[in-house]
Amino acid sequence: MPCPLCDSTQLKKYGKLPNGSRKYVCQVCNNIFIDGIGEICCNPEINFLRFKKRSIREIVTSQYYRHASNLRYLVSRINHTLEKINEIKTLIYENIILRLLGYIVLVVSTIFISIVIALVNTYKLFQKSKDYILSYISNYKFWHGLAIISFCATITFLVSYSISGNLDGRSGAMFYMQAEALLQGRTNLDVTWTLDLIPFDGKLFLAIPPLNGFLMLPFVHFFGGRFTETVFSLVLYFLLIIVQFIYVEKFASSQKNSQRRLLFIFLTLGTMIFPCAVIASSWFNAVLGSCLFLSLAWITLYYAQGLKQDIFAITLLAIASIGRFHLAVIFPAFILKAWFSRYAGNIKALVALCVPAVMFIIFVAWWNWVRFGSPFSIKYEELLYADFFKENIQKYGFRNLIYIFPNIYHGIIAIPKLVTQFPFFKIDDMGNGILAISPLFIYILRDKNRSDSWKNFAWLCMAIIAVPIFTHCSTGWQQFGYRYFLDFFPFASFLLLKSRVNPTHLLPLTCILISLWFNMFGAVLFLNPELFGAQS
Repeated sequence: MPCPLCDSTQLKKYGKLPNGSRKYVCQVCNNIFIDGIGEICCNPEINFLRFKKRSIREIVTSQYYRHASNLRYLVSRINHTLEKINEIKTLIYENIILRLLGYIVLVVSTIFISIVIALVNTYKLFQKSKDYILSYISNYKFWHGLAIISFCATITFLVSYSISGNLDGRSGAMFYMQAEALLQGRTNLDVTWTLDLIPFDGKLFLAIPPLNGFLMLPFVHFFGGRFTETVFSLVLYFLLIIVQFIYVEKFASSQKNSQRRLLFIFLTLGTMIFPCAVIASSWFNAVLGSCLFLSLAWITLYYAQGLKQDIFAITLLAIASIGRFHLAVIFPAFILKAWFSRYAGNIKALVALCVPAVMFIIFVAWWNWVRFGSPFSIKYEELLYADFFKENIQKYGFRNLIYIFPNIYHGIIAIPKLVTQFPFFKIDDMGNGILAISPLFIYILRDKNRSDSWKNFAWLCMAIIAVPIFTHCSTGWQQFGYRYFLDFFPFASFLLLKSRVNPTHLLPLTCILISLWFNMFGAVLFLNPELFGAQS
């Protein structure tokens, strides 16, 4: 068998292929070939010294021919390989599609089954809720409570509407303007008045804390000018009397139904929450909004059974403090009360209880920064106040111990001046004492049970809050009653209901009637003093 390249017979065995074919190597031209196959298996290394029978040209020509044959073979093998690869890709692609379809079917079926299970559970929950709701609605107490709440809310609405024949905004629209400004991406107010505003960098900013401005945001966005602060005050009032109804049902549960209804009427129509809702100016709405969240904070803390409920109670206090910054002074009292009552010695619980207070501080710092560029100053000393306070502020400052006695007098003691003309009293713009216009609160002073820790804690909270209020330069002028009393109202309401006063007895019932008379007619006199003739 000659070499296919040089026809030499000087061959040497060079191994075998897996299929059994034998390989040979030419001793002349070093060509490696397979027995019976006239193709070169690898590039030959031509031995020119030992090659004599053929010219270099022939050898090179023959070599190129063999290379071409190898190239054609290689191309054919590549094409064959590509065909195989395409077949494999097709199979893989089909498998992937099938798997994806399988996964999709699995996911869809899982979601469908989950939805079915959820619907079944929801239906069961709905059935349970429906049964609970129906049983609750069918309960006499529910309808009785709904009726008494609706009765008080209707009276308040009618009195508020009758004063001007509409629910348009009254004195001041500060929170409406603030909500409108926030919707426009600014914190300064574009207004013509300057009272209770802080000038800074050529702009005017509201000095009153912004809780109500944020609460009014969605309503101003959807209803615009139709949602006035008068409407807003009625919304706050309605929510607050619902909370007070819960107060009465929980804290006076030992009393008869008729007694609880009288106490509820007193709290909703015979205290300062009624004049605040009817007068509906920004200054009155400020205390009304914070009172709502403070009331929720107190009852939540009272009935809290775990850390989450305690944190929620302190969070509600933080929200109330956003409307009345000085309410933050009772943060330590709330935190320590919860901690010592249920988690004494648990540092992690103490840290968790402090989180709402820290968030409040962060909010106030942010609010100062976005307005004045500094997180550490509220610039209250630059407040544009009424001329009525000018002399005292210039002489004593915004806070001074000298203001304690005027606040105590006008906030607690001051009796309206009695006159012979209907409705037989004259209001004091500086304020009328809460024990004078809502005398039923006197009974919290007659309660001799000093062993109740919650009663003592309520007194402590009121004492702490009294410090920043009674040392302030203003008693709340101009006003009817003492609007700052709403900062104490949740605690005073709690103490009154816990005192077990019987409102059906003659003296307490007389106090309730006096309270209704003063507060209902006092609100009307404040807004429209000419309605019953000139007040002198």
